[in-house]
Amino acid sequence: MSEVSSGIYKAKRQWNLFKILLETGEEYSASKLHELNLKQMNGQCEWSLKTTRRDLKGLMASGLPIGSKKKGRKTVYFLQKSALLKASVNVSFEQLLLLYLARNMLGQIEGTIYQRALDDLIDRIEECMPDEVGKVLKTYQSALSSMYCAGPALNKAEDIIESLHEAIARKIPVKISYEAISTGELTYREVEPYLIVFKNGRFYLVGHCRRRNAVRFFAINRIKVLVKSHGQPYEIPKDLNKKIDLTFGVFQGEKIDVEIKFNSDAAKYLKETVWHPTQQLEDQPDGSVLFRARMPDTVQLKAWILSWGAVAKVLKPDHLRDEVISELEACIQNYS
Repeated sequence: MSEVSSGIYKAKRQWNLFKILLETGEEYSASKLHELNLKQMNGQCEWSLKTTRRDLKGLMASGLPIGSKKKGRKTVYFLQKSALLKASVNVSFEQLLLLYLARNMLGQIEGTIYQRALDDLIDRIEECMPDEVGKVLKTYQSALSSMYCAGPALNKAEDIIESLHEAIARKIPVKISYEAISTGELTYREVEPYLIVFKNGRFYLVGHCRRRNAVRFFAINRIKVLVKSHGQPYEIPKDLNKKIDLTFGVFQGEKIDVEIKFNSDAAKYLKETVWHPTQQLEDQPDGSVLFRARMPDTVQLKAWILSWGAVAKVLKPDHLRDEVISELEACIQNYS
């Protein structure tokens, strides 16, 4: 077993011992704790009773409120009453690891209420975490980092986000002044907020715009003013996920049947990823691949196609093929 694997299993063993004492509030001998812990690990690894005794000593030495006393001829271990007054930490080692990895992967939410809430949750768990568990988790956290994705300063939209959470929970319409990206002009809308999504480094409000009588996406950093409306409460559509497609971005458009030919140079990379839930891939005799999907006709779809450069060729529909050709011709003209 590698040093890393050994450290993981030691951390899991100790965390499980602590959880057993915390959740049951009972007194256990080392042999009984050993038996219960082996069941918790479900055959992932085996260890001796002597190792369990060392784990218990390590937990006690780390300052956790674990006590021991003689009961007949045996020594029993228990969690001190002051600790039992605290809420139970019903979290597995894998769930702890997920929290640490999530903190690193969600680097884009830094400075927002979401980041502070996640940090606060981890801090509370760390208060009753064995030292060995913390060391292993932090080792894994440092091994995984999130790639930076350009986006606006999200902390500036904090009040807007908090107000939207309340409005969504209570199903209350809101009135917003919204800065149009194309003109910079402020427009005024009454919106029924459905949900908040995070896409490409930005938070968006998804909601029904009463002005347009349609579901729209609003970049939260461009909402300048938000007040609760006195309009009638609303219902969030049960089929909302079917109405929106976030695969390539937040812009929405009419669904079209797309067919794109990717040459053999791109075939392997293309097949490694599910680009769209409706995609179908068909291998061709020359090593190329036909990509078919039904997806929104948006500028973000064209941007995705153009990002492949010369290895992708639009076959259908004709209007999409013509638009991509026009964009490529404009690029050539720009460099001439």
